[in-house]
Amino acid sequence: LEHYALSLSGGSDTMKGFASFAYDDDKGVLLNTYARKFSAKANLDFQVVKWLKVSERVSYEYKNGQGDVGTGHEGVLNQAVFFPRSASIYDYDKEGKLMIDEKTGKPLYHGTIPRWASAEGINSPYGEMRNPVAMLERLDQIRPSNRIYSTTSFELKPVSGLTVKSDFTAGIDIRTEDIFNCRVPEIGRPNSDNSRDKTNTWNSKLLWETTATYAKVFADKHHFSLMAGYSMSYEKYKYDAYYTTGYVNEDRHSITNGQAGEWSKFQPEENIWEESMLSVFARLGYSYEDRYFLTASVRRDATSKLYKDNNSGVFPAFSASWKISSEEFFEPLKNVVNLLKVRGSWGQVGNVALVPRYSWNVPLNETDWAMIYGKDLNNIVYGGVYAGSIGTKDLKWETTEQWGVGLDMGLLDNSLNLTVDYFNKRTKDLIEVVPVPSVAGISVSPYGNVGDVVNRGWEFGLSYSKKIGHVTFGVNGNLSTVHNEVLDLGNLEFMQHNVVINSLTPLRSAVGHPWYSYYVLKTEGIFQSQEEIDNFTWRDPETGIKQKVQPNAKPGDFKYVDFNNDGKITDDDKQYLGSYMPKITFGFGGNLQWKGIDFSFQFQGVGKSTVYNGFKQMGYTGRGQGGNMLADVKNSWEYNKTSGVPRIGLISDPNGNYNSLNDFFLEDASYLRLKNVTIGYTLPDNVMRAIGLPGSTARFYLNGENLFTATDYSGIDPEVGNFGIDGGTYPVARSFSIGFNFSF
Repeated sequence: LEHYALSLSGGSDTMKGFASFAYDDDKGVLLNTYARKFSAKANLDFQVVKWLKVSERVSYEYKNGQGDVGTGHEGVLNQAVFFPRSASIYDYDKEGKLMIDEKTGKPLYHGTIPRWASAEGINSPYGEMRNPVAMLERLDQIRPSNRIYSTTSFELKPVSGLTVKSDFTAGIDIRTEDIFNCRVPEIGRPNSDNSRDKTNTWNSKLLWETTATYAKVFADKHHFSLMAGYSMSYEKYKYDAYYTTGYVNEDRHSITNGQAGEWSKFQPEENIWEESMLSVFARLGYSYEDRYFLTASVRRDATSKLYKDNNSGVFPAFSASWKISSEEFFEPLKNVVNLLKVRGSWGQVGNVALVPRYSWNVPLNETDWAMIYGKDLNNIVYGGVYAGSIGTKDLKWETTEQWGVGLDMGLLDNSLNLTVDYFNKRTKDLIEVVPVPSVAGISVSPYGNVGDVVNRGWEFGLSYSKKIGHVTFGVNGNLSTVHNEVLDLGNLEFMQHNVVINSLTPLRSAVGHPWYSYYVLKTEGIFQSQEEIDNFTWRDPETGIKQKVQPNAKPGDFKYVDFNNDGKITDDDKQYLGSYMPKITFGFGGNLQWKGIDFSFQFQGVGKSTVYNGFKQMGYTGRGQGGNMLADVKNSWEYNKTSGVPRIGLISDPNGNYNSLNDFFLEDASYLRLKNVTIGYTLPDNVMRAIGLPGSTARFYLNGENLFTATDYSGIDPEVGNFGIDGGTYPVARSFSIGFNFSF
C-alpha cells in the first residue's frame, strides 16, 4: 500500500482556506487485484461582514480497482483450497512439455485433469472446480467511480445570541462496472462462451438544512439555548446495464468495440427511482451553575418510501445530568475526585433504511413470460409485465426507543477517567422481509413490521495519562456487554432468514432467542459401536413399541439429540444455539512520547461470539465433488476415536454428518487482535533550523496493521460478516508501512 498526502492552509482575518490532496495505491492481497484512489478537498471561509460568514466545502474522489473475486463456494479462496493438489498451474502434454495457446502464445492452464487424459477418454473424478490462478489472471474488471460533493453555507448573527445557519449540499456519484468473463476451456467447470456485463449508475443528492439557535445567560447562572430547524433531502438514482455474450476476440480493445458480441443475446436493463425526506426538529437546553443539565428535543420525519398514511413519524428525546463535583459539599473531595457526574437519558429514533423505494406501489417488471393465445398455438411469445413483489401500504417507521443511565469520573487531576453506562434499547415495529407462500407468484418478498427486539447491556471506559519529566504516556481501554433478544414477532411463530450456505439456511428468529439465531441440530458425541446405535431407542407411549432413533447411523456417525422426544431425528429437533452477535466487545491501547520518539498500540477483540463455519463443512467432503479436503480429515473417527470429528463419508450420507445443520460447525469466534502499532520520530527544532526550515516539522514513522490474532476459530478470520455465516472469508492483510510527515 502506498499513500501520499499533501495539505495546505492559510488566510487572514477575513478569508481562510484549506486544501488537501491524497493518493492511495493498494496492490491487493491476491494476484492481479488492486485498488487506487485519488481524493481532493478544498475549504474556503469568507467573513463578509461582522454578522455574515460564507463558507464553501468541495470534495472529489476517484476510485478504480479490480478485486471482486467472490467468497462463496465458487470464489477463488474456495477454489484454492479444494482444487486438486495433484494439478499444476499450467498444463503439460503426456511427454511433460508445456502446452502453449496458439492464438495468444501464452501457456495453457491446467484443469482438474490434463488435456491429454481427457483426450484419451479419462473422466475427471472431481466436480465443478476451476484453477484459482487462472481465475485471478483472467480477471478483467474495470470499476471507475467519480464522486463530487459541494456544500455552501451561510451563517448569520443578526442580533446578540442568535445564529442562523443554512447549508446547501449537492453531490453526484457516478459509477461504472465493466466485467468481462472469458471462456474457460479447462476441464472442471468449463464455460464455452464469454460474456460482458456492464452497468452505469448515477446517484445525485440534494440536501438543504437550516437551523436557528438562540443562546442566553441570565444572572450568570441560568444558561438557555433553543434551536429549531428543518431539513429537506432529495435523491435520484439512475441505473442502466447490458449483458452480451459471444465475443470473437477477448482482448480489451475488441471487447469495448460497440459492434462486438452477439447482439441477438443483448439483454438491456434500466431502472430509475427517486426518494425524498422532509424533517423539522427542535432542541431546548438548560444548565444551572455548571451543576444541573437538561436537554429536550423532538423531530418529525416524513419519507417518500412509505405510503402517505404512515410516511411520517415523531421522535422525542430527553436527557438530564447532575455534576455532583460542582456542589459545595463536594469541595473536600476535589483533591482526589475532580469530576463526578451522573447522567440519564431517554429517546426515540426512527429508521426506514431497509425499506425499498416504492414499497407501497410496486413497479411492474417486463418479461417474456406470456400466455399464447389463438387456436393455432404456434408458440408465439408475447411480452408482458408482472409485479415482482407485493405493495405494503401499512408499512410504518421502525422505532428504536432507548433509555440509559451513566456515570463519569475524573480522578488525580483528571489523569484517570472512568465512564460507566447502562443501556436498554428496544426496537419496535422492526422492518424485515416477510416470507410469503410460493403460490403468491412473486419473486421478491415484501417488507413488513414484524416485531420487537431488545438490546441491553453495559459499557465501560477507562483511561489514564501522565507526564513525568520528558516522558508522556497514556493507556486506555473499553468494554461493552450486550444481551439481544426477540420480544415479539406478531402473528409469526418464527422467521426463517434467507441466508444460504451449502444449500442450507441455518438462521432463524423466535421469541425468547437472539435475532438471527443459529437453528441447528445438537449433537451429543459420536457412536463408537453398533451396540450404541442399537441401544439409542425410543418407546412409543401408546403402543409400547421400541424403535431406533437413528436407524441409518453407522459407527463414527454423530449422535443427535431427540429434542422433541418423538423417536426420530427431523428438523423439529433443531434448537436455538446462540447467534453471531458477540456478547462482549473490548479494546485497549496505549501511547508514549519521549524526546521526539512516539509509540502507540491498539488491541481489539470480542468474546462469546459464535460463527457457523460453512467453509469447514465443505472442507470435510471436498465440497462433495472429490476435491481437496481440509487437513483435519486426518483427525476423523477412523484415525482418532476421541477427536470428536465424525467418520469421513459422502455428502449424501443419510446420517447427515456433513450435509445437515448441526452444532459441530458452530465455533467459538472470540479473538484478540493486535490491530495497530506505530513508532515514530520527530526531528527536533534545532535540527530544522540548522537545515534552514525554522517553524517546520518532520516526522518519520513505521506502522504495522493486523500484526497477530489470537483465536481458537479454525477458519481464515474470526471477523465474519454475513450474519456469522462463513463461506470462505476474504483474508485480512497484515501490512507494514513506512511514512514521512512534513509541515511547513
